Amino acid sequence: MTTNRDSINLGRVITAMVTPFTDNLEMDYKAAADLAKYLVDLGTDGIVVSGTTGEAPVTHREEKMELISVVKQVVDVPVIAGVGSNDTEHTISNAINAAEAGADAVLVVTPYYSRPTQAGLIAHFSAVAQSSKVPVILYDVPSRSGVKIAPETYVELAKNENIVAVKDATGNVYQATKNLRDMNLARSQEGIQNKIQLFSGDDGLLLPFLSVGATGVISVASHLCADKFQKVIEHFDKAEIQEALDVYYQCTDIVDALNGRGAQAVDTKGALKLKGILSNDLLRLPNVGIDKEGIERLQKLI
Repeated sequence: MTTNRDSINLGRVITAMVTPFTDNLEMDYKAAADLAKYLVDLGTDGIVVSGTTGEAPVTHREEKMELISVVKQVVDVPVIAGVGSNDTEHTISNAINAAEAGADAVLVVTPYYSRPTQAGLIAHFSAVAQSSKVPVILYDVPSRSGVKIAPETYVELAKNENIVAVKDATGNVYQATKNLRDMNLARSQEGIQNKIQLFSGDDGLLLPFLSVGATGVISVASHLCADKFQKVIEHFDKAEIQEALDVYYQCTDIVDALNGRGAQAVDTKGALKLKGILSNDLLRLPNVGIDKEGIERLQKLI
């Protein structure tokens, strides 16, 4: 089977990496570098820093830029920076700074809380894409942002050559299928050669998304099972569907443990501490470390 990859290489199993902190809640750049290397060794072929799981809302501009630089120096896979906010000028500034720090692409979430109209979304994403020196990935996650990107908005945004991919965390595979088709049709009509790439934003929908032409997944569970996710994709590409399922079945407990409560940073840091990959599982408020029940649940898996 073929996938929609005749475009910039962003990776196929992209880990939305947690952000390690020291015991006094300063950003731990050494631990971040070590974690990034561990993830690549495990099978990650792209890394998102300062995403939702990376606690982007509670880290600061200088920290974010240094994190990009540190991670970029120790891995040879694409480093994608989360730069989105509910302020367009702030997002543009973040995108420009991220490129200067070495990011290969930027992930731009729909503006949260302010809930712009679809015309506002088009203006926001277009302004960021026009200003960014690196490719832009749209991040559609209405459960967190309060607003969804409409099909006609996707089509309009596809006409911007610097928008290269979508992280779809809507849970609607059928609509994502049509969005991908219509975006690439619009792109072709505009004479843009590189196609839009689609990434599942939900670990649990990796296989359904692959079946409709997705490139891969932007993942939380890949902190622990990136190697298995890569094998799932390899089997799928060879039309070995049962083999892909057999490998994916080995990941489902991890997918549920790290995503099931909607507290991905909390549970992932707890799991990484249990495995000895992180020295602590500290988070900045308003998130707090994993509770006893959560630890007991993870101990059954690790």
